[in-house]
Parts: sequence; structure tokens; C-alpha cells
Amino acid sequence: MRQITYNYLGLEEKLVQDKNNFFSSGIPSISKLRNLVGTAQRIFITSSRNVRLYILGDGDSYYKIELLKSNKELITTLYYIPGETRLDVYDSDSSSPLFVWIRKQCMIKNIGSTLSALGIEKQLLPLIANL
Repeated sequence: MRQITYNYLGLEEKLVQDKNNFFSSGIPSISKLRNLVGTAQRIFITSSRNVRLYILGDGDSYYKIELLKSNKELITTLYYIPGETRLDVYDSDSSSPLFVWIRKQCMIKNIGSTLSALGIEKQLLPLIANL
């Protein structure tokens, strides 16, 4: 089994000021990232004003997506790693991911019985379709 690392944690974060301009940049993974952000907005019922997008480190290897409530309180954080076809999902209170999907396969599921009973994994599956 492949070891899962979290190399993105601690990398310098560069906030994308103009997401529309960034999404027209022509970076190879940009259409998947744009679709991922749009899907996340629909799932978490938030507007584009309440989405913060960051490029982590140097280059386009890691992206951080923060989804906020209208009062700017954090709902969730997603880390998208296009080179690994990977998505890590954190809630607002956790220092470890709730889910890690690699190539559309759930590699880590770290949720309690309440979230499991609510079917949270099934609700998040549209995100995985964008990987």
C-alpha cells in the first residue's frame, strides 16, 4: 500500500485574488480545478464570494480551497493535488483529513458514526467526479 503524505501542509499559500482571471490562465489542470470549485460551492451552498482559492508552494502542484459561510466562518477546506489525482477534505475543526481520495478511490475515511449515518461520503461523491 502506498504511503500517503501531506507535503502541502506548511507550504507558502498564495491567495488567488481574481479567480475568473486565474481560471482562464491555461494551466493544464485548471478546468478540473474550476469544476471542483463549482461543485464544492453547490454541495456546501456557498457563493463564489465565499470561496478562497490558494496556490501552495511554487508552481501549480497543490491547491487549497476554503469554503466559508456568509459570515466568513470556515465550513471546510479541500486540498487538490492534480498530479496525484487526489482530493483531501478537512472539516473546520480537524487537523487531519476526513477523507482522502486518490484516483477516485477513498484511501482514508476518518469520520464518526454521526457523519457516516448522515451519508456524508455519498454527499461528497460529486467532488470526486471532478478528479
